[in-house]
Amino acid sequence: MVKKPFSLQPIRELAQRQSDDAAATLGRLRGAEHKTRQTLEALREYRNEYQARFEQALMNGISPGELNNYRAFLAKLDRAVEEQQSLVEQSEARSENGLQQWQAQSRKVKSFDVLAEREDEKHRKEVSRQEQRILDEYSSSRNGKQHD
Repeated sequence: MVKKPFSLQPIRELAQRQSDDAAATLGRLRGAEHKTRQTLEALREYRNEYQARFEQALMNGISPGELNNYRAFLAKLDRAVEEQQSLVEQSEARSENGLQQWQAQSRKVKSFDVLAEREDEKHRKEVSRQEQRILDEYSSSRNGKQHD
């Protein structure tokens, strides 16, 4: 008995391509998330360094104009950190969405794999039954000839 190809193979292959695409997208999203986190850390470090310079300047004595400049720039750095934090959160959400998309596509592929395995098992059982039938017929015909 010749085994038929898996009837849903074209759909399974499409699902596999979609899963591969979702995995690639997830990789890009996680890369972008990593970059936004790095930028956030760099901003925080710069803000902390600038804060330390400001505190040192205060201990050394600064003019009211310099004080205002330091404060204004620290406020800008704080806004930049907040905005970058927001970008990180958005990137995390996109990565999470990408993960869910990839997981859904992977489940589809696994479902088709299960169906293909069931079809293979059904085919193996049919072949086994056919072989057993042939053996039974052969054995029966040999037993019939021995009694003649």
